[in-house]
Amino acid sequence: MYIRINSEIQIGGTQSSTLFQFIDLSVSECQNNSTNQWKPICREQDQHTFKIKLLTVNQIINPYKSKESYVQPFIDDSFSFSFNINLTKSINAFITKFDFLNDESLLPIRQVELTIKFSMIEEKSFYVLDPTDVQQDYTERIDDSFVKLLFRKKPFKTRFQRQYQKIDELLSNIGGILQIFSFFIGLLVTIYNRINCIFYLTLDMVELGNKLYDFSIDDSDQKKIYHDNLQILVETQTSGLNAQDSQIYQKMQQAIIADNEIRITDSQTQPLKQDQRLSTKLCCSSGLDYFQTQLQKMFQKKKPINLDFQIFFNFISCGMLFSKIPKVQLMNKAYDQIIQQSDIYSLLTRLNEIDKLKEVLLSPKQLVMFNFTPKPLITLEEEDLKINRNMVENQLKTPQDNKEEMLVYTRMMMKQKRQNKIGMNHESIRKKKRSSFIPQPLNNYVYQQIYNAYEEIVKRKPGSSSETLNSQLISMLGAELELIYQVCQKIDQDVRPFAKYHQKLKSSLSQKRSLIKQDLEKQNDSP
Repeated sequence: MYIRINSEIQIGGTQSSTLFQFIDLSVSECQNNSTNQWKPICREQDQHTFKIKLLTVNQIINPYKSKESYVQPFIDDSFSFSFNINLTKSINAFITKFDFLNDESLLPIRQVELTIKFSMIEEKSFYVLDPTDVQQDYTERIDDSFVKLLFRKKPFKTRFQRQYQKIDELLSNIGGILQIFSFFIGLLVTIYNRINCIFYLTLDMVELGNKLYDFSIDDSDQKKIYHDNLQILVETQTSGLNAQDSQIYQKMQQAIIADNEIRITDSQTQPLKQDQRLSTKLCCSSGLDYFQTQLQKMFQKKKPINLDFQIFFNFISCGMLFSKIPKVQLMNKAYDQIIQQSDIYSLLTRLNEIDKLKEVLLSPKQLVMFNFTPKPLITLEEEDLKINRNMVENQLKTPQDNKEEMLVYTRMMMKQKRQNKIGMNHESIRKKKRSSFIPQPLNNYVYQQIYNAYEEIVKRKPGSSSETLNSQLISMLGAELELIYQVCQKIDQDVRPFAKYHQKLKSSLSQKRSLIKQDLEKQNDSP
């Protein structure tokens, strides 16, 4: 069968339609007829099975590809059918129509306006013969036809609307992507902030617990300091140092300095060396020196609980992990005490107890005067340095002095210097101008103030009204610190006579030198 070029064949409708158009191809018995242009050559009919094959121009449609390649024509040779010459085979092949509406605009404008104003809407139709959409049937021989092939139009068509992504949709998608991205970033930041908050909360609780409490994990070093000081006191009591104090003063009075020669013999200093063996043994020059050394050792031996993974995981697991470890148990106990003491009920209870304590200690008249005392005054003048236990511990942890504490200390020393100058006469001021004001280091000042405060409290008379309060204060310092103070007192008792003797000897030496100098001047003046 040949179809002329540029010829049109219309198909459409169904069997129930008033207009039913289709293409009917029949395969009949071959005849050797030389009059035909294609001059057929028939095969022998002893072969009962024959095959028909159609070559059509078909199209591959992929609406998701670009404009140039979403429809690709090709020669389709997949239509082949076998038939028997004793039967008639009916074949219905359906042609499917594909309508495409291509919108090439990017602006969010309606299709009617685009078609009228901009002509950016393109409509195209394509027909595809699908080899899978074929119906085959065998009937008895009809009209000497072996095959009846009907090409019909499928009653259903497929419509595609292809368009570029509009600007508003693009912005909406970008906004959605940014929103999703922001959600995940916010989720990660929230998780990080939560973990960071828990970590710093645990760190603050550990630091607060170390500042408020001392933990007894391994107190072997503290016990060693206590036993060493106790042994020193026992040795000093058995050696009878107190009985030798009177002998020291007698031997100092028997010291003789020659008129023409200044000489200190070994027999004169030997008793002092024997009496000073305690300070020499302990390698300290005074009780304050020994007190500072022992206090530094005592604070350095203390072992605070540092934050580690065991305490952190125990905190975030609500006490489920590492709950049997001693340091974790101690820190949890410190947590409970901090929470209990910071509770509003506990604070109000303590305030009520303070009011009750004022009523017990003070008379009604004294209570009126106490309540009438003025509020704390904040001024621009220099304040005194407030010494406490945390200051000493912080100075041991950091080698450099705190800038704020050092500034307050320097201002306090300068203020004290100005007050001393006001009370001096002009002669003393003239003498003091030669020496510059060099204050002692801050840590030495702190230890000296603590040591002087203890000495002043101990030296109070037994019958004073503050005796009970002083004894309670000393007992609250602890047995370890009390032993250190007692050893310091023993050292001061041994060093003080030697210091007086050395000062007296120094003054006598200076007097003797001045006399020798005067004699030499007289000899030089005489002819």
